[in-house]
Formats: sequence, structure tokens, C-alpha cells
Amino acid sequence: QKRLQTHISVQGIQIILSGRFPGRGKAEVRKFRVGRTPFQDNQQKLEFSQGVFRTFRGLLNIRVWVLYR
Repeated sequence: QKRLQTHISVQGIQIILSGRFPGRGKAEVRKFRVGRTPFQDNQQKLEFSQGVFRTFRGLLNIRVWVLYR
């Protein structure tokens, strides 16, 4: 939380990882949020990026949202 406050223009970050993680038999989704991420507001600047990585257990999908003030 303190590191996010050092970047004044960033309001919140959301990261979603989905796929097969080590030690798990099934695929699962893990969500991480820092700060506020109200996606309903269309007036704020929002950046989105996604990527797919190949691992020895299968594919791992990562999606990142960064919300600016």
C-alpha cells in the first residue's frame, strides 16, 4: 500500500492469474488487488495488458489492470 502511494497518479492495480499452479491438480484463478479499482467509472484512465506463458504444467494466463487518477 505504501509503495502505491509513492506513485501519485496510480489509483489501483489488479492482477489475475489463471492456470495450473505447482502443487495443485486442477486449474485455479488467483486475484490480487492493491488500492482501489472501480472499473465502472468511465472517466478515469485505465490500462490493460495480458499474456500467456507456457510452463511444464500447462498454460498460465496473466491479466493486469492499472487504474490512474
